[in-house]
Amino acid sequence: MTKVVSFDFFSGDFEWGFEVAMQIDEEEGRTLGKIRGKLPQATHIPKLYGDWREAKANLPQIKQKQCAEALKAGIKEWLSSPAPEWQKVREELHGKLQQDEEVRVLIQSADTLLIKLPWQEWDIFANTYRKSDVAFSLPEYQQVSKAVPVHEKAEVRILAILGDSKGINLEKDKQYLEELTNAEIVFLQEPNRQQLSDNLWKQPWDMLFFAGHSYSKEGTGKFYINENERIYSRFPQEVAQKESPGK
Repeated sequence: MTKVVSFDFFSGDFEWGFEVAMQIDEEEGRTLGKIRGKLPQATHIPKLYGDWREAKANLPQIKQKQCAEALKAGIKEWLSSPAPEWQKVREELHGKLQQDEEVRVLIQSADTLLIKLPWQEWDIFANTYRKSDVAFSLPEYQQVSKAVPVHEKAEVRILAILGDSKGINLEKDKQYLEELTNAEIVFLQEPNRQQLSDNLWKQPWDMLFFAGHSYSKEGTGKFYINENERIYSRFPQEVAQKESPGK
């Protein structure tokens, strides 16, 4: 049976630490457990992330790899912290999840760096619960608006993901986007997770478009970005009053 683990990092920063509310649910909706804890401070993480981004943009591949490995090691050490307020969160996970279960992990935070980090490197998901998918979101109550002065050209920037298309034709979707006027569009054809992450956070987008196989139920969407990988998204319950599989 699939379990859904939600981490809501509702306050804090890397200098102070992050307060977290974790909830474990069955996919059908029954709540199995709730707990609050705290992920301790980690002032070195922003620097490791900054070093990796700088290396990726300007340095040779060997240096990029070194910085990537340093970031992964820092993440692993941080998320394995023996701090009591974080250990009780780990213990709750071990108490409610079985190793052979599929686990959907949803991480929500207003801290944009926190949700950019490679959480899949956490030993709990990398080694213990191998059938796990990690998805990220900003708090639902946050809205971003952008005013365009009337004297400027109002160009909409769209990141278009053309995901798993087995058995369906996405050419009409692509053609529709290409015919839009006053829009700049970047297409990703069946990207892997890293390619999607790199493009998503590389620059600001006004709209995210997805075409391909998808599935939604009870406020959670499942999007197949390629034949083997999927991502998840949570949206307000009123948007999905009933199950709606398909494209």
